Amino acid sequence: MITALGHLAQVNGSKIFFYNQSDKETQSFSYAQTRMLSAALAQELAKRGVSQGSHVACSLYNGPEFVFLALAAAYGGFTLATLNPRLSEEEQRLRKVELESAVHEHDIMVLTDKAIRRMIVDALGFSMYDVAKNGTVPTT
Repeated sequence: MITALGHLAQVNGSKIFFYNQSDKETQSFSYAQTRMLSAALAQELAKRGVSQGSHVACSLYNGPEFVFLALAAAYGGFTLATLNPRLSEEEQRLRKVELESAVHEHDIMVLTDKAIRRMIVDALGFSMYDVAKNGTVPTT
């Protein structure tokens, strides 16, 4: 996955993906920004007990948080399971229990976009949107 993103950066220039919401500004992230944000997220997850070989679940729509988490899984060596965010809370809870039973692991962390954004701020001291807006790492 990391090699594929590097190839995209070489072919398409500095920006490797764009995220557009109809009611907000389009954000774009370079390969370097994506790697930095993903590595920071992987480190923050490690601080919270996610280790190589463990499992993390997420309930996310397509967006930058999903890209960062997928790459963080590659960096951290953990398995990422996706839950359909359109499911009810009860249905998601059932899927989590099924996952925990299948992999023999208890209390698997389920991440949302809000939790991922918070972890990035905790790890770096600034948000992923600050990075997209400024084009570089913000200075304090």
